[in-house]
Amino acid sequence: MTDPEHRDVPARRAEDPDGGDPACWAALLCQECGSVVEELPTATCLRCGAPLPEG
Repeated sequence: MTDPEHRDVPARRAEDPDGGDPACWAALLCQECGSVVEELPTATCLRCGAPLPEG
């Protein structure tokens, strides 16, 4: 049985690399809105104004 909603999704090939973005990028995310902080250092999120952790 084939799920018609997912029929156009290509099968994963064995030579495809594992994973996605590095976990170390987690420190670049605003904890409030999820925005990526592109310019460091900054004390607040440019999108929502939430304070960012130091570090």
